[in-house]
Amino acid sequence: LMGMDLEETDTFFEMMDVSKDGVVSMDEFFEGMKRIRGLAQGHDIVALIGFAHKQARRTKDFLNQVRRMNAKADVMQARLDVMGAVIERETVARETHQGRAKQVWNSAERRADVLKNLEKDRRCQFPQLSVPSEDELG
Repeated sequence: LMGMDLEETDTFFEMMDVSKDGVVSMDEFFEGMKRIRGLAQGHDIVALIGFAHKQARRTKDFLNQVRRMNAKADVMQARLDVMGAVIERETVARETHQGRAKQVWNSAERRADVLKNLEKDRRCQFPQLSVPSEDELG
């Protein structure tokens, strides 16, 4: 509409709505169109200054809200950093423990193999003597 964006149309409507009742009557419309065509009058400038102040307050409020949100985001980031460091330490510890457990199991497996080979060698070198039964002795 007339090369205006949405915010400009809101401002245009506010300037046209002289009675501030949320409706632009035919008279208000024609008077507003006359004001737009002619040079700016004092009350138009006052309305524009008021609008500018209102927008400045809104901007300041939004800026304060963004600053508060930024501060909260910084707190959240600090907490996430701490959590990340804890998780990293736990992961390293878990990997270390898993490596150690694997070493222990491998060592136990080698020990079992050595014991099995020793038993095998013992049997080969010193066969079991059969103990005669009572029938054979008697």
